[in-house]
Amino acid sequence: MKQLNLLFLLLIWLSLSGIAYSGIYKSESPGLITDEMCAKLQSNLLKTRLGNEYMVVVTPNDLTASSYLAEIYIAAKKPCKVYVEQPSGDGLIATYDILKPYGIAVHRISTRRYEIRGKEEEPELPLRVYSDKEIMVYFATHASATAEGYMALPVNALGKHYVHCSFNSSKFDYDYGHTGFIIGAISDNTNVTVKLRGRNLGPNSGCVTDGAGHKIGDNFKLRLDEWQAINVWDEIENANIAKGICDFTGTEIISDKPIAIYSYHEKTSIPLGAVGSDHLAEQLLPVNLWGKEFISVQLKSRSLTGRAADVEPPLFVGDYFRVVASEPDTRLDVTWWDPRTGAEIKSLKNQLLNPDGDWWDYNPTLVYPRPAGIFGIQGVALFRANKPIQVMQYCYSTGFDMYGSFDPLMVLVPPLEQYGYETVFQTSSYVDMQEHNFTILAKGDTNDIVKNKELLSTVTISENGGKYERVRDKDKTFLTNRIPTTEYFYSTLPCKGSSSYAVKTQTKVAGYIYGFGNLISYAWPAAMALVETSEKDTLSPEVHHVSGCYQDANNYLEGLPDRIGQRGCYKFVSFYADTTNYPVPDETVGPQVDLGLSYSPRFLIPDELYLSDEEQAKFDNIEISRYFYFKPHQAPTTDWLCREPIHQGAIEFTVFDMYNDALGIVEYRDRGGNITLDTLEYIADKLEWRDSSSVKLDVLDFGSKTIDSTYTLSVRLHNASQKEVTISEIFLSGANPVYSLTKGASGLPLILGPDQSEEIEVTYIPTTTGTVVDSIVVYTDCLKFPIFVFGGCGTAKIEVTDIDFGQVVVGTKTFFDVNNSQAFLQITNKGSEELVITGYHWEYPQDATTGPFFYEPYPVGSEPAPSSPIKVASGRTSGAIRRFAFLPDKTGPFEVKLYFESNAADLDLDPRRKDYAILRGYGIPQPQPAPKVTSHDWGECRVKTLNDWDIELTNDGNNKLTIKEIANVLDNWKVDANGDLVSPDGSYCVLNVAQYKGKAIYPSNSSEEPKFIRIRVRFSPQTDTPLSPPNVKFYINFEKESGVPDNTIYSSLSGKGILPKISVTGYKFPATEEGKECAELGSLVIRNTSESSKLHIKSVRFLGGQQETDFTLTPALNTHDGTDIAINDSIVYEVKFKPLNATPAARIARVLIDNDAAEGPEEFPTITTDVLLKGEAKDVHSILGDISSFYIDNISPNPYSGGDLRLSYSLGFDVDVTIKLYDASGKLVKTLVDGKKEGGVHNLSINLDDLASGTYTIIMKSGLYEETQRLVIVK
Repeated sequence: MKQLNLLFLLLIWLSLSGIAYSGIYKSESPGLITDEMCAKLQSNLLKTRLGNEYMVVVTPNDLTASSYLAEIYIAAKKPCKVYVEQPSGDGLIATYDILKPYGIAVHRISTRRYEIRGKEEEPELPLRVYSDKEIMVYFATHASATAEGYMALPVNALGKHYVHCSFNSSKFDYDYGHTGFIIGAISDNTNVTVKLRGRNLGPNSGCVTDGAGHKIGDNFKLRLDEWQAINVWDEIENANIAKGICDFTGTEIISDKPIAIYSYHEKTSIPLGAVGSDHLAEQLLPVNLWGKEFISVQLKSRSLTGRAADVEPPLFVGDYFRVVASEPDTRLDVTWWDPRTGAEIKSLKNQLLNPDGDWWDYNPTLVYPRPAGIFGIQGVALFRANKPIQVMQYCYSTGFDMYGSFDPLMVLVPPLEQYGYETVFQTSSYVDMQEHNFTILAKGDTNDIVKNKELLSTVTISENGGKYERVRDKDKTFLTNRIPTTEYFYSTLPCKGSSSYAVKTQTKVAGYIYGFGNLISYAWPAAMALVETSEKDTLSPEVHHVSGCYQDANNYLEGLPDRIGQRGCYKFVSFYADTTNYPVPDETVGPQVDLGLSYSPRFLIPDELYLSDEEQAKFDNIEISRYFYFKPHQAPTTDWLCREPIHQGAIEFTVFDMYNDALGIVEYRDRGGNITLDTLEYIADKLEWRDSSSVKLDVLDFGSKTIDSTYTLSVRLHNASQKEVTISEIFLSGANPVYSLTKGASGLPLILGPDQSEEIEVTYIPTTTGTVVDSIVVYTDCLKFPIFVFGGCGTAKIEVTDIDFGQVVVGTKTFFDVNNSQAFLQITNKGSEELVITGYHWEYPQDATTGPFFYEPYPVGSEPAPSSPIKVASGRTSGAIRRFAFLPDKTGPFEVKLYFESNAADLDLDPRRKDYAILRGYGIPQPQPAPKVTSHDWGECRVKTLNDWDIELTNDGNNKLTIKEIANVLDNWKVDANGDLVSPDGSYCVLNVAQYKGKAIYPSNSSEEPKFIRIRVRFSPQTDTPLSPPNVKFYINFEKESGVPDNTIYSSLSGKGILPKISVTGYKFPATEEGKECAELGSLVIRNTSESSKLHIKSVRFLGGQQETDFTLTPALNTHDGTDIAINDSIVYEVKFKPLNATPAARIARVLIDNDAAEGPEEFPTITTDVLLKGEAKDVHSILGDISSFYIDNISPNPYSGGDLRLSYSLGFDVDVTIKLYDASGKLVKTLVDGKKEGGVHNLSINLDDLASGTYTIIMKSGLYEETQRLVIVK
């Protein structure tokens, strides 16, 4: 198996914690990768990586507060499906579709049942939020007088070492002011060690943990299983201990597997005792993600005013900060400035934090009431340490000499090492939150004024998926708001509530969102890069890949590629490993540690590059199909799933459409922020079928040929690509013996260079009637290139007319037939091939002198012979063949057959074969002149048409003749109810036969009238298969005195019924991806199945519908308008299918064929025959809009024990919606809502007293939106 483009294109070293980006681009195949693409890749590498799996813990809010509501905000850069579940409890709770880029889904929780309030027990309450795409998750908890939130960390960024940071316990005599932390595990058998610390507290301080009673200084162990969490909060040993003594800040939590830590406070004021208290919560960064340098901007509220003489806007009393150390002998420098003037307010140097877990705060005189001149850190601040630290920023209570909306909150300050390049975030949607702010900090370049402006101008923000706007345009002070002595600038922008925002930049940024309402506040970081900072890893992962066509899904792991079959695919398999072969350490590199990969490898598409549709299609033509994990080992998955760093693994990539090029640029990013780019480049084989003039062919059509003859056609297989193509097989797929490959199928494998061709010859020997379809199949290493072969297995069909000379006097030679016309015959070809007549012979010999029948060709020599045949084209009739004569030598009937020799099909292939003419006549005596009657031949008439004619009866005798009757009792003719004399098969009749009885006919030399009578006859063929004998006649009998014997005077009638017939065959295509052309080629066939007549096609057209554009027909649909299809012949259209939409999935086009395949009475009728072209479209993406306004909420009471159940639901717009209640078995028990409702919030109340105890499911559906809530009934 030949591997295509085994390419290791790009190797990039990038540390997101560093200052500069550097990379090396190398391409061995510049055909697909352009220089412009390479130049644009850098902007993709700057993007912050997000996770796709999060643990969310509902922190314990003030239990006494009413109007409780918790919310989970889920933000995504791309459309995706999001799931919320409780793995160790309720299972799947809800699913959401984020239907547009940078969209938000909101999961609302109106019950406190998920709050973790246990006393060092292992509740199974944590929630799992996950998606198939990268997402960001924020949590918010709200009540009437308390609110807070945190930015959740993806599980792949969790660590094993944390240091707790919160605030002093504020317990009064009632139990609602706990401070503490929650430990969450994502793996079974997670062992945790807690080193309980408290600054200036000892074992006898009276401060213990509530539950096990651990004291300050204790080291205790915990064991947790997957998706369990444990709460550790404070308690005091006796009531005499003063409030606020307990504070576990500085407590170390160490585990053997990654865990999550959530620091919180139920409700507190800052400082203790001040008016204004609130809930605090934050998910902590593990120590390995801490930094050494931080900047902050003072939190502000628009309604804030000071109430002391020394408290003035905008600095007021500043903010409270805590700085926590993880290592002993940590040295801290802190400086802060007045943002209005840039003047330094204060600078503290060399602050010692010792031992590990020690912490520093400011202001240190945290007492209430506030002493005059005592402030927190005001304005903008810079924190620097010699070792990693954690910085937490807090709001003071409003009562700390301030008025307005300003309650305590707690937010992590992002270290500069974790600044990234983009974020997606949501402001709180709680209705009582009145003010929202977003503080953004961005890195500039103070050494270069021009570059500084360029960098800061790239900082843009978008609201609710709208246009990106420059921050400098929204805040004119942004370019001058510098953090003194640094390269960083800041802006605080007002935001709207319940709104989503996205930030994109080309420089490093960080920020945090916060807001205030009446007695409430919240804050959380906007985003962080989450790169490893505690260990040095500056080397990129090693990556290499193999590729080929695989039929067995696991073959590539054993190096066994196989040729594509029905299920084959072209795959790349990339093997990656965090770098292990380090160079000898030097003073610039130093010791290295393998940090492994925490983020799923992802595709990159160059930003700001206006790709053509063709270029974009290459990037869209490849997907990640499976992940393999070698170190640590775990089972393969179709979605990235790792909760610990992966050091070695593999990824399977699959090309969607192997007939088109594919390009994937894949980023591998380790925990140190180092990046390797691997380029997967698939260049499709491109073979075309062409004729000798290099015109592209879609089918190879022999047309209709004569049976048992030999025909050949040549076609050229052309390599239209710019690469060499290896052809491994050439064969006829149908193995039909009428076709054979007589050239070009030997000497395989065949290698065609660019623009080279190979001639292939097909031989066709038809053996049966009808069209035979086959295809020539060519296999390259990966692809199949077929071309349909059509051949009409045609025949010539012969039908010879007869000659009836009528009554002729014995001894008289006549060249005229019964109609008194010169006797001749004609030959019709009803077949699809040319009829060639090469000779003739009599059934039994006719004497050249005495006959009684004669064939005297005129002009002389015009009779058919091998050297001078008579040729009749398909569907045509020959000219008149003459001349013929009849010479009776006795009275009575005469009849003989004249056979014609030709290439016409025999009776096995043509049961209607009539290769002879019947010559007949009747000898009559010389005596008295007698009555004479004409005959008639209607020729071909459509079945059920009415064709009338007048037969003339004359009297060549000397006496009057009187008609006694017109009848034919010999052949069983009957008079019907209309008085017509009708032949047995109903095809012939004499109209109103009774009217002729008693009528007299006078001799032609008489002076009396009438001398002739017209007899009206009718031919109405009942079928196109003749049922009457070829010699149909009716008799005219006269009264006895006329002397004419009965049944001797007759008129011969003849005619042929014809009927066009139609058969139409459509096509059903397999499921095909939206916007992609189906590899399978279809056909639309219109066939004339008649054995008697051509078929006229008046028009071919679509019925009319939106899906018809999915189907392309060659030739154009109306090409055959007005065309006649010969007997047993057909018209074939080639059909291609490309679904342009995925809704509906079933794609149908109705083709209407106006034709004349109908019986009479109309001579030229028109009917419409229809046929369907069918296909199925695979859904790719459905974009309906933002569904964050769709939810079901406030189900109360839950559990339900009786009375009215109340719930509310929200709709983003007027839409059909159903809300249904199912029992535990999945059975529908009640429909609560069904129909179209207006957009907005709706309240519903319903009595469920008739339902038994148990667990029920409430499902709300509206379009693609679906949400599930659980209801417990207890009676």
